[in-house]
Order: sequence, then structure tokens, then C-alpha cells
Amino acid sequence: MPLERSLRVIVFKGASCLPLFVADEQGYFKRQRLDVGIIYTASSTEQMQGLLMGRWDIASTAADNVIAWSMGQGADGKEHPEIIIVMGGDKGALYLYVSPSIEGISDLRGRVLGVDSPQTGFALVLMKILASNGLSRSDYQLKVIGATNLRLQKLLVGEIDGTLLTPPHSHEAASRGFKLLADKDDYLPHYLSGALAVTKHWAKEHSGVLIEYIKAYISALEWIFTPTNRTQAVEILSRRLEISVDAASTAYMRFVDAKSGSTPKGQISLEGLHHVAALRAEMTGKPFPSLERFYDLSYHNKALANVV
Repeated sequence: MPLERSLRVIVFKGASCLPLFVADEQGYFKRQRLDVGIIYTASSTEQMQGLLMGRWDIASTAADNVIAWSMGQGADGKEHPEIIIVMGGDKGALYLYVSPSIEGISDLRGRVLGVDSPQTGFALVLMKILASNGLSRSDYQLKVIGATNLRLQKLLVGEIDGTLLTPPHSHEAASRGFKLLADKDDYLPHYLSGALAVTKHWAKEHSGVLIEYIKAYISALEWIFTPTNRTQAVEILSRRLEISVDAASTAYMRFVDAKSGSTPKGQISLEGLHHVAALRAEMTGKPFPSLERFYDLSYHNKALANVV
């Protein structure tokens, strides 16, 4: 039997990791002869820079990060058209949580809000929510913290007044008495939050391995969406993320939710990607880009055609 091929996959620690955990524990990676190392990122900048430098092979990231870095609007200000999306992720359960003393969005004037990066990702979603409620960019301060789990910790200790959170971190904030002010879906219901990103060169050189990875991922999604596997999926999520069963159960339900959960079979929602690009154009004042430059459906299509 051929030797296992090693892959380095960098992810944000959270419920979106569930397919990776399932593919590992249910043998879907092993079936494709893959040895997948999961790295938790501290920030999207670390993800994108490492992807470009070959430190990791695949990044599970915000779809907007790919668009931003491709267009030269990422942290380094350089264009990187070699970064592309090859599979969808999730439609985005994103919640604005704030300190308990804050009553409404208008109270965020003069406050400090935590973000991963001020130029990319969910910072634009946050700015859209605030702008929709009458707050201009000068009304609040954005503080660069990094990944969602890190922003949660800063919120809990009072170093920031609010931030966007994803499950299960949103559950933790709620359980500690922090206040939910806004739900992304009320402002951007079709926005594609997550995606799988690689570089064009790496994908071309390792097309077979990439297709096998996507096949394993799709198989894991199908297992997760099978109702009889819910209890086991919750246990896996609870154990691997070291969170309560209650938090894991809430995160699982968000993951499989038709409105804000994972895209079916990991498909790329082109409508969702359109909304990502539209938001970037709106919030930055830059021209609306041609979407075709940001994705390649061929790898996912080949994987989907061969999922057993």
C-alpha cells in the first residue's frame, strides 16, 4: 500500500474544525492515505503569509481574506493572485458580543472593538453592522487581537468592549453574561464566511492529494449531517475543543443549520462570494473585482464526482 501523504492544514480554532476532527476519527483521511496535521492559527495574517511561504499547504479561512490578499489589500499591501479558493466552508454564524454594561450599538461610540485584522475578514462585517446603525469609522477604535478564541479572552478580561464571535466562543461569552448586540445574518444573510484556500502552484503540483483531501472532507460533512451521528459529533467537538457538551451541542446545531451553517458538500456559494466582494468594495471604496480570479472549482468537482 502506498505511504501516507502528509498535509499541513491551518485553521481557526472553533466549530468549523469539526469536519477535520471527524475525518480524522472516522478514518476518512486514512481511507485517502492522508496524514493531516492541524495547526491552530493566531491570526489570518499568519495563515496567509505561511500559505505563501509554504509553511502549510491548506488554510481554512475567511473567504474575504483570499480576496483581500489577492487584490493587495492584505496586511502586507502586496497583490497575491496565486491564493485561490478551492472549496466552500460556512455561511457564517457571526455574533457581535459586548460588555454587559453596554445597552445598544450607539453605546459603542468611543469604545475599543477587537478584530483579527482591520483590513480583512470579519472586520468589514463589523464595520458594516456599525455603519448600518449610524456609527462612522471614527466613532470607535479597532484593536488588532487575532483569532476568535484570542478575542474572546480579551473580551472576558475587559481589554476590549466588543468583538464578533463564532461558535462555540459566542456560547462562552453568553454564558459569562456578555451581551449579544447583533447577528451577522440580520445584515448580511448571504455572506460566505468560510472557505478552503491554497496557492495555485501548490494545487497544480499536488492536485491528487488536494482532491483526496476534499473527498475526505466531503465524506466527513455527510457523516456530520446524518442525524443519527449528532450525539457522537457533539462528543467529538466537546473533547477536541475542550468545551462543555452544552457549548458543543449549540455549536453543532449552528454548523448544520441551513441558514448559517456549512455549505452543502463543501460547495462554493458563488452568490455568497459575490456578497463578500460587494462588501469589500462598499467598505473600502475599491472597484468591484471579477470573482473568477478568486476560485477554481475543478478540484472540488473532481472530488465530488468520486466520493464513495
